[in-house]
Amino acid sequence: MLGRDGFRAASLLLLFLPETPLLFMGQEWASAAPFLYFCDHEGQLGQAVSAGRRQEFAHFSAFRAAAPEAVPDPQAESSFLNSKLDWSERSLPDHAQTLSLYRRALELRRTDPVLRQATEMQVGTLGTRCGLLRRAASDERLLLFNAGRAITLKEVAGRSEADARPLLSSSGASGRSAFELAASRPPCLRSVRAARVKGAPRGG
Repeated sequence: MLGRDGFRAASLLLLFLPETPLLFMGQEWASAAPFLYFCDHEGQLGQAVSAGRRQEFAHFSAFRAAAPEAVPDPQAESSFLNSKLDWSERSLPDHAQTLSLYRRALELRRTDPVLRQATEMQVGTLGTRCGLLRRAASDERLLLFNAGRAITLKEVAGRSEADARPLLSSSGASGRSAFELAASRPPCLRSVRAARVKGAPRGG
């Protein structure tokens, strides 16, 4: 499982890409509700669907030794009710921060001169770090994904911190340069940040 930080980092990665993102219900605030398969068939068809679902789940190690009732029954009303979104979650701190991240990232996709258009994109890796560069005619945007130790911009792109202006961070921190934050973050904390890069080196 990604965990909170990993989910936010992966979300910012998704929203940074030029393709139109497909968001599932409640994804924008990391809803805790599952989305179970549910149906309302009558008679033998309903019984066959329930039995078939148990057979399908038997292939998953987590359910092999479990009792049959551990597999969510598509015909049970509880499967439908448990899948309904709890809209009040959006007011809870963690969910509210995730929702804010999605809103700000989508706003950047709409208003940023580089991110709002189809642009050239380059991808590079350095150990457990990944960098994505989107380039327009006169400007560039760099997204850094860090799943390892703390890093600096110089380590990733050979540039100084003065050459970039932070736009967004999945960590939710603010008021400091993105790359100062990256350098001070504890190891193994997943972080993605979008930055405006001036004069980044060309090439793949």
